[in-house]
Amino acid sequence: MFQDQNYMDEMRMVRYASDDNWKGVLAISEGNKKPTTTMVFLKNIALMNEGGLFDRSFKLGNDAVNLTNPDSLHVSLLDIASPLVYYNYGMMNEAIRLNFENAIQAGFSPFYLKMLSRCALATGDQKLFERYTALLHHHPFLSNWQPAPVTEKIKELQKCYPDELTGVENSDSYLVNGISLWYESDSKVASEQALLYSMLRCDSRRFWPSLRNFVQLHLNEEFPVHAMEAYILFMDKAPEEKRMMLPVEQSVFDRYKQFWKTLEAKAKPGMKLEQVGEELREEFGDTYWWYNLFGRKPINVYGNVGHEVAS
Repeated sequence: MFQDQNYMDEMRMVRYASDDNWKGVLAISEGNKKPTTTMVFLKNIALMNEGGLFDRSFKLGNDAVNLTNPDSLHVSLLDIASPLVYYNYGMMNEAIRLNFENAIQAGFSPFYLKMLSRCALATGDQKLFERYTALLHHHPFLSNWQPAPVTEKIKELQKCYPDELTGVENSDSYLVNGISLWYESDSKVASEQALLYSMLRCDSRRFWPSLRNFVQLHLNEEFPVHAMEAYILFMDKAPEEKRMMLPVEQSVFDRYKQFWKTLEAKAKPGMKLEQVGEELREEFGDTYWWYNLFGRKPINVYGNVGHEVAS
């Protein structure tokens, strides 16, 4: 039943995202407490467009369910969402290539023709855009279909990162790794994505330059809650390597101390890591600290899952 619900939620989110209906995407995300990796990506893209990326992302959940169950009805990121995700991050060459690869395997369905039309429009290829749109207009119920306009965020990300077909992959880890390297851009949108994905990657080496660039581009703006949580955690892990000093709300720091106090009280010798995480989920599952220690990241780094707490 759980897998059936996730399957339906994924398909609805993809349908809404295809039409730039980001409120619809977020409504599904708010109602699903155990999202798949596909749902995590689409939710964060929705927050990029609707606002609240650093205030709502971890509250809505970045802890993707384990996708290794052979009986799962899960539809993978590659199967339905990779081209859509690449498109929304302005990575058009990757989106076009994966559209063709998927369409060759599964047939040039309306979904792939729509994506190819949107990519052609974003890259300014009017002839290709008209060709794909004309094909769609022969399809039942799509005789008047027109794509949503290319958003300003997509245009900005396209300018920041010219696409290159150099080892393009379709995996979630490729996306997380790639976007977390976008920390040298002077784009505010790109700086937000670089910071978020360095946090999702739990990589302090990428977090610090991402944070520095983010702060420089967001001067006189409020320091986001989840970024504040990550800052406290990475500072605490390596105090001898302090890179920058930023003000932290006392309430957030007090909650951080309570997090570790509660963790120490609940963790018992012999407990598996995921068991400890479940013990803390209700109280701290909406924090970056919980995600960093216990979340199943959208990247192939599941090594700690299943390990026991040392005695």
